[in-house]
Amino acid sequence: MQTSEAEARPRGMPSGTRRSLHRRTAELPAAEHSSPEADHLAFWVAVVGGQPVEEIIGTVGLRRVGSAETSAADTAEHSGLSEVQLGGPAPHLGEVRRLRVAPAWRRRGVATALMRVLIGWAARHQLSSLVLNTTSAQGPALALYASLGFQEIGRSYLGVYELVWMRLLLPAAAA
Repeated sequence: MQTSEAEARPRGMPSGTRRSLHRRTAELPAAEHSSPEADHLAFWVAVVGGQPVEEIIGTVGLRRVGSAETSAADTAEHSGLSEVQLGGPAPHLGEVRRLRVAPAWRRRGVATALMRVLIGWAARHQLSSLVLNTTSAQGPALALYASLGFQEIGRSYLGVYELVWMRLLLPAAAA
């Protein structure tokens, strides 16, 4: 397993506590891949504590838009939005997935740190834009994404849930 790490201390964390953001990838035997590895670009885990025990306090993933193997009912391919609205051709478009923060760690900078690492990684890996969705009821999430530069590009429905779709043009694409 390869791990790259960035450390920071969120607001309210005791000074003796360490928080790390890890990007973890592991080589799996070909038979265990359910979809091409390249379609799942990266996944980050925020942890606190240290040896011998670390506690997972947040996660976020990044997938490549356009993969039938990794698409689901709530992914960009099924949003009803056009390629132009989404921000370009699928090979250069990433979708933020599964941003989660443990309830005790919310409003302490964990989600912001995870998203900043993801955005930086995506820009360095030549993605032109990022898209994501959240429900219209998620006020704090909508505010977080707007503070990071994401703009609303449309809305769709998944059952009774109204999904708000947002996009961030990455620096190389904005020039």
